[in-house]
Amino acid sequence: WQIAVDYTAENQGSSTASGSWTDAIYVSGQPTFDSSATLLETLYSGSGVPSSLAAGASYSVHDVVTIPNTAAGARYLLVRTNGGAGSSSSQAETDATNNVFALPITLTAPAADLVISNPTAPATVEAGNGQSITVSWKVTNQGSAAADSYWYDNVLVGDDARRLRASSDARR
Repeated sequence: WQIAVDYTAENQGSSTASGSWTDAIYVSGQPTFDSSATLLETLYSGSGVPSSLAAGASYSVHDVVTIPNTAAGARYLLVRTNGGAGSSSSQAETDATNNVFALPITLTAPAADLVISNPTAPATVEAGNGQSITVSWKVTNQGSAAADSYWYDNVLVGDDARRLRASSDARR
């Protein structure tokens, strides 16, 4: 999933910000920043983020970020400016408590629908002789979204179709 993110940051201080700082975009399960947030993009001074900003001035950013495979449901996009506040590679400021903005977002699971068709296997195989057999099938995505995660196909052998189906369903 790729989404466009637009935001505006303002220097609410009384002097020009003239140092290096970064902005970062995260996805998180909570509206506050902590180590559980997943980094999506970092923007650096001079490359999307200005290298100086007058008091009261602002800048706007447009970026496209990729949402990784993460939990679906109610989440937050966090935009964090001057993330290294207090370190030697960030902008000194009087109030770092207003550096994170949380935007609620609902992530839905992709609507992939994998379907097996055209299975083939020998109708009769002599058991116990170590013989190899060829089994084939086709997997088609009939859903409305790409199947962009890994999945596993299983081949099971048995004499009870109901038990095989239950075993196959449990491995998905």
